[in-house]
Amino acid sequence: MKTKINKAQLQIQYLAIAVILLVFLAFMLAVVMPRYIKWWRTGEEEAECTLSIWMGAMKQYSSLGILSLPPQCKARNVVVDKAKLSEYQAKAKSKIAKYKANDYERILEKFNNPKDEKQVNELALDLLVSDELVSCWKKVLRGKLPMFDKNYNVLDLTLFGAFEGDYSEREKQFVQSSNVGFFEVWGPPSACIICSHIRLTEDIQKLGLPDVIESGNLVLEHTPGPKGFPKSAYEYLEEGQYFPPTSFFSPNEKHIAVVYLRRNMHLIDEVLGILKPKYLLPTYWLNLKTYPEGEVQDQNLVVLFPFNKVQKPISKEEGGLGCLKVVQ
Repeated sequence: MKTKINKAQLQIQYLAIAVILLVFLAFMLAVVMPRYIKWWRTGEEEAECTLSIWMGAMKQYSSLGILSLPPQCKARNVVVDKAKLSEYQAKAKSKIAKYKANDYERILEKFNNPKDEKQVNELALDLLVSDELVSCWKKVLRGKLPMFDKNYNVLDLTLFGAFEGDYSEREKQFVQSSNVGFFEVWGPPSACIICSHIRLTEDIQKLGLPDVIESGNLVLEHTPGPKGFPKSAYEYLEEGQYFPPTSFFSPNEKHIAVVYLRRNMHLIDEVLGILKPKYLLPTYWLNLKTYPEGEVQDQNLVVLFPFNKVQKPISKEEGGLGCLKVVQ
């Protein structure tokens, strides 16, 4: 009799657990998931295709090349012709009126006459570029996604040159290294996401704009951040970036890329920390700094760069951005 009671009790317990699990699942589907989806689509840090970008950037791929995303998540193709510029010209005139009404002295030194076509055209381009920079920073959740963590090695066993290591000759142009005899110690390469491809038509290039437009940061300082962010667009871009935001560009460049660049500095110490005792560490012999856990800062940047030079090495001859890996 006792055994039967125990079995009955167990059946009741299992049934109760099953009911609880079903209720929990129903709650998740009915309440939590819709809120999560709503946050993902419209929340403060919402970004179109963030999940696809994160998954793509997490993939391991060793050779130089481009990792493609679903069509709806590819880099925005922004063709700037007179029609596109006219949309921002109206905004530019409204902005100048607002600057004057609020007596914003610094920016009024640059933009103060809504009837001056050159001022309006330059401000219109600044506003367009500002939108793309903010959109890019939003898309990558302000550098908070753990991306590109597993796409390169930091140590090669070279045995004083007996082995060549894993990097090709072309790839070696993108990654700094130090030889410590047995090992070649590689610095973290730059991995990049092209958020936008801005194409300036010939009509735009004939407007008599400056060779380099340098007023972008000033405009960002006087532009509200995205919905839910209480500060300026400049401060929005500044949060999490390794260097202060830069928004200058040449309107003479027909193809401009808005690029998110990341260097995972923490991986160096993670790999070097495996090697013990201390005198075997390359950092011991090179007297390089190793960072205590939690102090190393990965480098996140959103930059404007000539499109055809994003995936070229940083050198005087090629003048590239130095992106070893590119997602677009």
